[in-house]
Amino acid sequence: IDRSRWLAILDGTAATLISLYGGILLSRRLSRSIRALMAGTQQIANGNLAARVQLSGDDEFSTLAGHFNQMADKIQKQRAALEERQDILESRVTERTQELLDINQNLCRMDRDRRAFLADISHELRTPITVIRGEAEIALRNPKTPSEDYRQALQRIIDLFA
Repeated sequence: IDRSRWLAILDGTAATLISLYGGILLSRRLSRSIRALMAGTQQIANGNLAARVQLSGDDEFSTLAGHFNQMADKIQKQRAALEERQDILESRVTERTQELLDINQNLCRMDRDRRAFLADISHELRTPITVIRGEAEIALRNPKTPSEDYRQALQRIIDLFA
């Protein structure tokens, strides 16, 4: 009985030590896998889309790492496509902005030309009107001016435009 008791104690101690050793190995393997997955997610969160998790084996953590890597690949491809579209959009905006600047310059030039044209027309119209007015004022100065003087003043006005 004593011997059986010692054997039972010895077997129990051996089983406990083996279980403890197995638990430590399992715990290390699990924590290594979890740390690798956490490091990968942290790198992706920090913007490093090239980060991948390398776990070997065929357990759940390896499967999870494979899915994580596929997800990172998709995100990286989507980011590249988005950046390409953004570059295209920025070049279109730059082109359109240049077109608008060119159109605006043409409009400013046309406005300057219009103002100059109106100033020239105004000047050209004022000069004959001033002459006509002067002739009329001279003819009307004297209320007793004979009608022949009026005719001569009107003839001079007509001759100005001939």
